[in-house]
Amino acid sequence: MYLGNDNQGLVSSDGTLKIWDVNTYQEIRTLSDSDCDDVTCCVANAKHIISGSYDNIVRLWCFHKGELLSCFEGHGDTISSVTVIDDGSKALSGSDDGTFRVWNLGTSVHMKQDRSRGHSEEVSDIAVTRDGSRCVSASWDGTLKVWDCHAGKECFTLTGLKGVPQNVAIAADDRHFVTLSEDVNCLSIKVLNVPIPGRQMQFLAEKSKELSCFQSC
Repeated sequence: MYLGNDNQGLVSSDGTLKIWDVNTYQEIRTLSDSDCDDVTCCVANAKHIISGSYDNIVRLWCFHKGELLSCFEGHGDTISSVTVIDDGSKALSGSDDGTFRVWNLGTSVHMKQDRSRGHSEEVSDIAVTRDGSRCVSASWDGTLKVWDCHAGKECFTLTGLKGVPQNVAIAADDRHFVTLSEDVNCLSIKVLNVPIPGRQMQFLAEKSKELSCFQSC
């Protein structure tokens, strides 16, 4: 979901994307592609909407006109998560094929990822630093991986987590990240103490909360 200064919000349902005026609750426009399966995830900024779907394709839309601008193909399974770096030049997508990809929104070209060191199961979520240099991927294989987005190389892997990490968010300072993991009957928020070259992540706390999703701000 995206909420801009003009109070326009974005929600996704079935095979379409809809933009709403949150003051009047009126639909502003519907974005659709006849070739698109059900939408699984989406993210937006003031100019673009990036969506993922069951057909393994990432789509780039114009926020204001609702036009489909590009289709990014390369994943081998359902798109599970999408995000965009702050300057809007690149988007990241995670997939049930166990990989994530970094896309140049101007050329529709993805940067190379070290596939041999990807996740062994589906990617559940991804988050990227504001400058686009590092990202964190969470997976159903029970691990978190930190990546160099420019080189597509893995920096390190975090293992031994409780439950399956379902969501991940990076703090505004780019020095900490938080994960939401599924335990026996609850979800736990964890802030992990792991050094990243050029960025120090510090241990903060661990609490149990019944949550299903979260977003950094």
